[in-house]
Amino acid sequence: MTYIIPKIRAIGICGLFCLCLCLSLSCRDNTEYRDGVYYGETEGYYSTIVVSVEIIDGHIDSIDIISHEEPIVLANIVFEELPPKMIKKNSYDVDVISGATYTSKSVIGAVENALKDALGGE
Repeated sequence: MTYIIPKIRAIGICGLFCLCLCLSLSCRDNTEYRDGVYYGETEGYYSTIVVSVEIIDGHIDSIDIISHEEPIVLANIVFEELPPKMIKKNSYDVDVISGATYTSKSVIGAVENALKDALGGE
């Protein structure tokens, strides 16, 4: 009986490890985009936000904020944190920044619009 509990723990730990591995491998979106530079825009809280998204080898390589008139305090946080997350995930499907929700949603929306063009306008 005393040998059964360690075996159950070992099986549980192995199962948890496998689940974590599978989830980490599925974090990156496997969508292939057409190479090029694409532009998207959407209304921010205070202004229109315009972004450029560069696709290289079918994946997001860079995201630049081209123009905006958002408050610098919100803009700095959102513009520094969101693009790297979207590049890493190869998707606009990322969480918003708490405290800068509307500006975050606007940047995400602008990138989404650019990526629609990168998919061929689907």
